[in-house]
Amino acid sequence: KDSFSLILYSFIFAINITTNTMSQRLLSSIEGGFDTVRKWESEDLLICCRQTIPFDTICPEQFYQGLLNKDKIHQQQSPYAEPDDYKYAGDDLFLKRLTLYFKQSMTWVNNPPCELCGSKETKCRSTRKALTPEERDGEASRVEIYFCLVCNAETTSFPRYNSPKKLLETRKGRCGEYANLFGLVCRSVGFETRYVKDFTDHVWVEVWSNETNRWIMADGCEGVIDEPSMYEEGWGKDLSYNLAFTIDSVADVTRRYTRKFNSDQFQARRRKYSPNENQSDTIIAQYNASVRARSNLTDSREKEFDKREQREKQFFENTLKQKYWGDGTYSEGRLSGSLDWKLSRGETGNHQCIDLKNDKASEADSQFLHIDDFHPLPFKNEDYSTVVSGPPTS
Repeated sequence: KDSFSLILYSFIFAINITTNTMSQRLLSSIEGGFDTVRKWESEDLLICCRQTIPFDTICPEQFYQGLLNKDKIHQQQSPYAEPDDYKYAGDDLFLKRLTLYFKQSMTWVNNPPCELCGSKETKCRSTRKALTPEERDGEASRVEIYFCLVCNAETTSFPRYNSPKKLLETRKGRCGEYANLFGLVCRSVGFETRYVKDFTDHVWVEVWSNETNRWIMADGCEGVIDEPSMYEEGWGKDLSYNLAFTIDSVADVTRRYTRKFNSDQFQARRRKYSPNENQSDTIIAQYNASVRARSNLTDSREKEFDKREQREKQFFENTLKQKYWGDGTYSEGRLSGSLDWKLSRGETGNHQCIDLKNDKASEADSQFLHIDDFHPLPFKNEDYSTVVSGPPTS
């Protein structure tokens, strides 16, 4: 293992003695998040990724301005331009359009078509570990096996790749694949990027804005930036923990995404992962201190990190005084994914009316859909198999 991984594993081993089962779940998530962002720092991979990005199409006014080509600036319109672009400037405008470009460059997979007959009527019935060289090289956490309702074949597989290099090739998946690859894309263009893990089963990124001196959320699945109310108020998610990772740190950024933090229900959900706030804060602080002590940060860089941390803490303190989201709240339910899949995850939104009376089959089937789990599996080298029950045949 590399030096950073050894730091992390030694840290986890040291505090295992004093933490309980709930905190182990928190530590496990820290391990997984750190492993993801570490893969984004490969210089060769960053160069390869950067070469795929059409800068001149995403933001022609910035691209040709840099080339001092005024004629092109006026001639070319970005296909990712939107009416509210005036709210953003510089790198933030580029991030906004980069997020839209990324969403359109990816293929969302609700369920893969049958490999034999081509039918789209397939359902996930089981999962297995990575077996083929391609699956192993792509670091597939599991491989979903699909049953065809038309030809009754069970030969269609969908590997859930974790390698950003492989995802740059396949450019398809769901939340996990999207956030993993989008983090690499953001890093490849020079953005300081965080990987955000939502313990209620979603992932996205945050990007540091030099324009506004703060972290901005960016969700490649939705093509949306700077809408922190989207998950709780728009999708209707019952959040608990949101951890944000860089190669140098982990931060609990939950309060950016909720206005219910102090409610009894919210705190009850958090207690599934840590017995109290002090213990989770201590685990995160000890981890950050351990990594920073062994990092090569310059004095100026370390001061900048401290300054950002204090500013963010003050912002989080202020959010505790707010019980409701203010004006301009994001009110749409989730856009990405099929209706069945969104129903199974409870992400159709608080403000979105869906007539389920006319879609009883979809409602019934939704309870059998596979639910993504972005926490690390408890086993790495052992055989395993899980089975997802299919809908009743009668």
